[in-house]
Amino acid sequence: MKGSFKDYSFEDLLFKLSLYQRFNLDIKNYISKTTIVPWGNYNEIKINRHETHYSEDFQHLINFLRWEGKFYKYCPYCKRANSLQPSQYVMEEELADSMLESFRDDETEYIDPSINMADITMAIRLNLLLKNKTITKFVKCSHDPNHEFMFIYNLKVDTYKNILELKKIGQTPSMSDFARQNINKHQKLMNDLNCFEDFVMATHMYGSGTGVAAYTYLRRVFEKVVYRVFRDNQLELGKNESEFREMRMKDKIILLKDFLPNFLTSNNSNIYGLLSSGIHELSEEEATLMFPVLESAILIIFKEKQDKIDDDDLKQKTHNALNNFATKNNTKRNPKTESRL
Repeated sequence: MKGSFKDYSFEDLLFKLSLYQRFNLDIKNYISKTTIVPWGNYNEIKINRHETHYSEDFQHLINFLRWEGKFYKYCPYCKRANSLQPSQYVMEEELADSMLESFRDDETEYIDPSINMADITMAIRLNLLLKNKTITKFVKCSHDPNHEFMFIYNLKVDTYKNILELKKIGQTPSMSDFARQNINKHQKLMNDLNCFEDFVMATHMYGSGTGVAAYTYLRRVFEKVVYRVFRDNQLELGKNESEFREMRMKDKIILLKDFLPNFLTSNNSNIYGLLSSGIHELSEEEATLMFPVLESAILIIFKEKQDKIDDDDLKQKTHNALNNFATKNNTKRNPKTESRL
């Protein structure tokens, strides 16, 4: 689970943040650098130059706003993955310069220690950035430029705490639309387990900024997988449904371990425990941060189930084909047998 703003890739900031998810960017944790530079009429002297630059968080934000590198991602309009092109956010040129202060060793005597030039420059840069407190990042599909996506953020500075708050306040298409790519891969299997709509609702709730509600639907998906596996193997297990329902989830998984995907059995207590704590104990912010990890865990379970179905299907088809060819081959080698039949 990612916590710090700088840990989120540019794509994550577009597609992984739910509505109203926020970050507090540390804007005063400046980066200091010292380099040796030539000096003098003939550059015969080597002297230290001391530089102060943006904090990592603020630099990451500026880089994100200026980002225009193509990447490959699902387009909900094309209903397939395509090359996508983000547009640079238009802002003052000074913001692209990360340096807040610079001086050489021979200039220290002229510096007033009571004046913090880095703070002054940073305040000026913040004012430039906050001319528009609402920022929109546009992305277009390279296959069809009419397919345009918008991601909207709000900026608010707290100078006393030295933080800049970034909050996602809107996007189109919705997160559910983008999540369809992963969900659709397993739609048939989810429909067979009667949990497709639950999974869709989980992603919708997460995208709407209601993380706790999303956990309710995600836990329902988990439970439906477990109960369906029990019903499919009930005779072999020798337990009735009322006995099974009274068992703790941990014990249910132990009982079904030979029939469930390996990822589910090996991560049972973590997945179900976190889903339950998300409903009963976590704040909206904590639940929202953890949701993508739990969503991935559920999708891995479905992938393993689908892989087994596909593998069994391939084995059966290959077995049937081998038998068919073997029968034909035996018939050719024993034509008298065929005539007698």
